[in-house]
Amino acid sequence: MKPTLYNIIFSFYVFIIVGVAPPLLMIIFSLITLRNIRLAHRRIRPALTFTGMRQRDYQLTRMLVSEVVVYILSTLPFPFNSLYNTVTISIAKSVDRQIIEAFINFITGTFLIFINPSSTFYIYLTTSKTFRSEVKAAFNNIGHQIFRVPQRPRLPTMSKRTTTM
Repeated sequence: MKPTLYNIIFSFYVFIIVGVAPPLLMIIFSLITLRNIRLAHRRIRPALTFTGMRQRDYQLTRMLVSEVVVYILSTLPFPFNSLYNTVTISIAKSVDRQIIEAFINFITGTFLIFINPSSTFYIYLTTSKTFRSEVKAAFNNIGHQIFRVPQRPRLPTMSKRTTTM
């Protein structure tokens, strides 16, 4: 079986649009962001170091790098597998090889592709102390709203009037 024109175009489309462009753009914009953070530090009193600001910038850097790495590891196998399937479609394959390729297709096309969108929360939770404290405060707030102990309504107090006649 020969690869059809659609298979070839789709494989290269997926390879470029999913595999090359997003990681390249993520890396470029992450580097621009890090450069702008460094330039902002130079403009804001270069002699003084603000530990709180530096700590947040370090957390942001870790978040950016982690986001790019997780995207590459979870999404890049799919375009490579798609390209591989198109190139090897005309090769006679044994049953074992077909089973292995079906398993790899499942892992790259179904399992790994959904890790990236769901991993953002966990990346931020593990890399940023600020994000962890905000999540903790949000959960505490929700917990207080759900498990709020109702207060007894206060009865109006009767004040004694003294009447003098």
